[in-house]
Amino acid sequence: MVEYDRGPFVFYALATEGYRGPGFNAGAVGAGGQQPFRTVRSDEIVAGEIGARFNLLDGRLRGRAAVFLADWSDIQSDRFDDRGLPFTANLGDGRNRGVEGEMELRIGSWTLDGHAVVNDPELTDPNPGFILGTDSRLPAVADFSIQGGVVHEARLALATVRSELRLGYVGPSDIALSPTSTSASAGYLTSQFGVSVEFGRWGVRASVDNLFNRDDDTFSFGNPFYASDDIATPQRPVTGRVALTARF
Repeated sequence: MVEYDRGPFVFYALATEGYRGPGFNAGAVGAGGQQPFRTVRSDEIVAGEIGARFNLLDGRLRGRAAVFLADWSDIQSDRFDDRGLPFTANLGDGRNRGVEGEMELRIGSWTLDGHAVVNDPELTDPNPGFILGTDSRLPAVADFSIQGGVVHEARLALATVRSELRLGYVGPSDIALSPTSTSASAGYLTSQFGVSVEFGRWGVRASVDNLFNRDDDTFSFGNPFYASDDIATPQRPVTGRVALTARF
């Protein structure tokens, strides 16, 4: 990672690399040169990001903006054969590119923040040994996501009271690279409200998730042993939590 500091702006560039080792599939192999193959090649991902961070208005306004690119070679993926039995396949090479930004603004005892990302995932070089269909979109990567929050912090006698409201939206995603499932998510709304009270080393926090009791379908592979296409994984219903914490 390299950085260039220009006062309130810091420009940066970074690169990362990761990989998984090779392996093998047990049981029968595919017929006619189709997967599953006996051996599975290792896969590797190389990612790069160029962006800038800023700190303005005496630290009251902070944020970051970046563009990124990730190249993924010999993608390993867990799949199911015609009998519904799992195996690991190399799907080919893929790429995801996009833009991302986040910002935080403090006004007195209030803090506003937001984050957004836009993705363009695709399979760039499909493995001819795997039947993928007509869609070359990489699975499990939403087209976009956005979230924002508002936080209020105040002193009440000897306690610090922090209230927080968060809303977000995760855009569409699917698993079009699987020939045995058509599960997809059209996008879903997330929400949370919480209040915490801290006094000394003790704290109490109460929160509620899914304020609007949404049941939108989230990303899911479905069930390979069930032929119907109407499998869905709805969001968890309204859920409340209360926690007691202590610092030692």
